[in-house]
Amino acid sequence: ETADSPYFQLYMLNPATGEKKDMQMKNADGIIPSPDGKQILISHWEGSVKKLLLADADGNILREVAEGTELTGVAWSPDQRMVAYRLESVVNGTTSSGLYLYDIFTGKSVQIAVNTKSAEISWSPSGKKIAVAEQDGRYYTSSIIYLK
Repeated sequence: ETADSPYFQLYMLNPATGEKKDMQMKNADGIIPSPDGKQILISHWEGSVKKLLLADADGNILREVAEGTELTGVAWSPDQRMVAYRLESVVNGTTSSGLYLYDIFTGKSVQIAVNTKSAEISWSPSGKKIAVAEQDGRYYTSSIIYLK
């Protein structure tokens, strides 16, 4: 990386004091606050790898949720226990993709769909259904996933 390479630097502003905290994170491209505002999900690039990180409201990174070559559709469940996302990865030259649910309490992810395209995800207010809109560059496909 050169001094004139373009990148996005992430800062956190305290509106009460005007204090600006440098998060020491380059190439952040998404910030998704939890419904209660006590945690945030941050997506950013590290080279060719996209990472999804969980942080507290002060911007302290708690842990990595996922990493891959593409990460889209990140959405909190209404009760803030789960995070849904679509992840694409390349392992040994083979590309795989899927929809995942990440459990905030256990720190574990489970795959709920395979071979998915770039997606937008929304939770139902009850947290029992997920609406998924996939886009392949030209066409959209939508589906609803029912959770137990």
